[in-house]
Amino acid sequence: MPAVAPIPDRSRLAITNRFLVVLDGINIGGWSKCDGLTVNLTLMNYTPLGTNTYMPILPDRVTYDKITLSRAVNDIDSKTLLEWLGKRANNAASGTGAIAVMGSDRLPVMTYQLRGVYPTKYKGPSLDANSKGIAIETLELAHEGFLPEV
Repeated sequence: MPAVAPIPDRSRLAITNRFLVVLDGINIGGWSKCDGLTVNLTLMNYTPLGTNTYMPILPDRVTYDKITLSRAVNDIDSKTLLEWLGKRANNAASGTGAIAVMGSDRLPVMTYQLRGVYPTKYKGPSLDANSKGIAIETLELAHEGFLPEV
């Protein structure tokens, strides 16, 4: 009889509203939203001669979605972000990044190590004198991946 794996301890679950973003070794502050931690594994169909009962599937490419970060504009973190963005705008070398997702104890449960990070878009807040909303800024990052290289 095969061995049964034990039920994993679930006491260290990550919480979606607690995460930290570091780019090129700089803590660029807290964010309210992070989207795009997605791996796309594309497959290639292969039809060998004489095989009519099935079609083998082969791995093809791995691609990653852009990461979009959003938060309220503030007097410290927004300035740090714009300084980082100014340095990166004139630097063709790829950067590094990390997104650490925290547990209820505020310790990292999972860290996504980003390779080849490039900022692709910054969007400042939409300003409207008739609005009572909070000013939101958005940063979009392209990257070469976060899967460990095996």
